[in-house]
Amino acid sequence: MKNKKTLFLAQLSILVAILLLMSFTPLGYLRIFALEITFLVIPVAVGAIALGPLGGGILGAVFGLTSFFQAFSGVLGAALLAASVPMTFIVCFVPRVLVGLITGFVASKLNQNKLSSFILPSLIAPIANTVLFVGSLFLFFWNIPLMVDLRASQNVFAFFVSFVGINAVVEIIVCSILSTAITKVLSRIQKRS
Repeated sequence: MKNKKTLFLAQLSILVAILLLMSFTPLGYLRIFALEITFLVIPVAVGAIALGPLGGGILGAVFGLTSFFQAFSGVLGAALLAASVPMTFIVCFVPRVLVGLITGFVASKLNQNKLSSFILPSLIAPIANTVLFVGSLFLFFWNIPLMVDLRASQNVFAFFVSFVGINAVVEIIVCSILSTAITKVLSRIQKRS
């Protein structure tokens, strides 16, 4: 029992360190003009699959805290912070914790010996991240001047597709492929140990 807790903490610590490294270096974000594509979902998904909902939730919380910190350096973040600091924190933090919890829960319910037990949660993590973050963003900040200006320049569907589309597609493809590959390799290593 003590060895399991030690292993859990060691794996969690390594993933938190990776998440922090990615958060504060170019490894975690691909920034192209107004687009900001995050790859921080990868360590959250890997941790949720390997460590379950508790590990996923903790890693999601770290992702959420770093996301809130990153809000201080971007155009969208500045607009959100100007409107409401507490709501910005909620939008950055809560969806990311839920991503880790949901991914960990799904992974814990699947047969760990099948490839689908790695693919499905790895796919769910970036989709949940996009849906929960954008959903909460629209819920809490639909009427801030930046969003109103963006909506006024095009119809709502075109606005949504342009605002979310490219980010979501790239994040889902990259994060699900890398998370699946990493967790599959880690699973094989653990079985040999």
